[in-house]
Amino acid sequence: MWLSKAVAALLLVGIIAGCGFRPMYGKHSTAPVSEELALVHIETIKDRRGQLLRNRLLTLFNPAGSPERPRYSLKIDLSESISNQFKREDETTTNVDFRLNASFSLRDLRTGSTLLSGNSSAVSAYDLIAKEAYKLAAEDDARRKTVRLLADDIKIRVSSYLLNPSKPKPQPEIDKRDNTWSN
Repeated sequence: MWLSKAVAALLLVGIIAGCGFRPMYGKHSTAPVSEELALVHIETIKDRRGQLLRNRLLTLFNPAGSPERPRYSLKIDLSESISNQFKREDETTTNVDFRLNASFSLRDLRTGSTLLSGNSSAVSAYDLIAKEAYKLAAEDDARRKTVRLLADDIKIRVSSYLLNPSKPKPQPEIDKRDNTWSN
């Protein structure tokens, strides 16, 4: 039994290796994406939510600090919306979706050309609670979760481009959703 599982595992590894799979990060990757990400200057984003997103992206892209001589510049414009999802019979809202939309572009600072542009959105839901302090805390938590989802998505898209810049692919619109409920 264990022999058939070992053969199946080796066969799976062979298939994955044959299809051109290669890790994006780590010492076995063929392109040092982390080094390229460290050369990205992340422009200032307006408002508090923009500050949260920029700080998260700085941590993801430049863990050692801002690059001395950046090669790329990442510009992001944000918008947010809040929509009521569940209503009681008396028309009071009990659950809200917090959506954050980002429009981003990666420019080459040497040539000034735009290398990659796209849109990303993320959603977090939270419950409305009668006490204002709890409501504000739930909204703040949803905002922070949404920023993390958005930052991770932008990092993946930029990393994918930097890994294989010769073949830019259109990025699908994917709705990232954090379905954890706050009390």
